Amino acid sequence: MKKIYKLAHISDLHIPYKDRRGFTKRFEDLMQNIQKQNADHLAITGDIIDNACTEDYNRVKEILMKYDFYHPDMLTITIGNHEIFGSPSQHEVYMFPYICKKTNYEEKIRQFYMVFKDIMKSALFPIKNNIFPFYKIVSGKIALIGINSVSRFSLKYNPKGSNGYIEKMNYKNIITVLKLNKLKDYVKVILIHHYFNKEKINKNIIQSLWLASEKQTMKLHNKKILQKAFEKYKIPLVLHGHSHITETYMQNRIKYVNSSGALYPFTESKERSYNLITFSFDKNEKERIKTEKVEI
Repeated sequence: MKKIYKLAHISDLHIPYKDRRGFTKRFEDLMQNIQKQNADHLAITGDIIDNACTEDYNRVKEILMKYDFYHPDMLTITIGNHEIFGSPSQHEVYMFPYICKKTNYEEKIRQFYMVFKDIMKSALFPIKNNIFPFYKIVSGKIALIGINSVSRFSLKYNPKGSNGYIEKMNYKNIITVLKLNKLKDYVKVILIHHYFNKEKINKNIIQSLWLASEKQTMKLHNKKILQKAFEKYKIPLVLHGHSHITETYMQNRIKYVNSSGALYPFTESKERSYNLITFSFDKNEKERIKTEKVEI
């Protein structure tokens, strides 16, 4: 077992097969940077693609293969809202709630699994007939736990498909995984799409205004019950995305890592960056989990 294990975290790539904004080139630049960091594993927390179609998925897989990360022991991906509901057409934004309503939620989750089943070979699925939550053991000491936080369509609570919600059965299944006796000696790391912090509104900061304007369509509705579970089962690290900002923050002794500004940041500076997490298994090391913001 290695004494040092490096995990690169990225999110919200929004790769379209009809790429008119240069996202594919940005993704390649990002992967080159991750290679230079000698990362052992890559975690992606949703919104990998833009339009929930096979062509988008194929483009992402091509690039991951090109940079030699498309292996079960080197890549873990969880689902985001764009994998289920896609993105509104520029000329038919008014149609999007209807499109979300007609989306087959279960079929989109199955599509996600079928696309990435090659890298799911090393994952374990404790809940019968459920893809989420799953977990994957890496380095012999870390359990990466993938959670689906995407809400089903609701005219009141999720009209645009971008909100999150943990349903009762999903919550029960998550608890089942968190308290697995076989995981008690592992460092448990959560991979989830939606964010947990409440952004303070600053009218002079672009991303703050944007999040304030979208606060009813970007939230994880019942995040507090999930956070209490993370605290109860001593989760030290949660990786997420969704807000298109790269940052880290602490809440109740849990470190939350957001790398959703890796490709398409909603910031005035447009600085693209992600987080590199280093796990140390040296007993003499005081800080066992270190995070570093890496600019691209």
